[in-house]
Amino acid sequence: MGDVYLRLGDLPEAGRSRNFADGSLESGVSCFRGRETESGGYRAKISNLDQAVHFAAFRNDGRPAYVVQGTEVSVGDVEEPLLTGCSARKLPASKYPTMSPFWEAAARLCLRGPDSITEYEIRRFVPPRESLTAQMFYPRPHRPQPT
Repeated sequence: MGDVYLRLGDLPEAGRSRNFADGSLESGVSCFRGRETESGGYRAKISNLDQAVHFAAFRNDGRPAYVVQGTEVSVGDVEEPLLTGCSARKLPASKYPTMSPFWEAAARLCLRGPDSITEYEIRRFVPPRESLTAQMFYPRPHRPQPT
């Protein structure tokens, strides 16, 4: 078990990913930070809403998943690591990476709208009296507010 780099989609032939916002080439291959779980699977370490939405969209597109090795040289537009000198090992479907339930619900909300998340998820991940933005960037367990 340990930290790894994960990629959803084949490595780009030129060794550089394309920035979705403006179409320019990044300085390396975009990956997600991740970790191997105790059960032998993988979990992405999502750090912001943009990463969660990208992860969910790539997964929903059916992109293959890889564990990637390389040298981290920079960060991309959504603060994801950019690697050079990459090699990749394709993961079987049974080990396809996941992300935390919080980021799953946040990504579904952005991609599919409010009807896609359950009332339980809303209560659990968007505590009252806190802004959604603060909760998404600084997730913490729900603590009931004093009345």
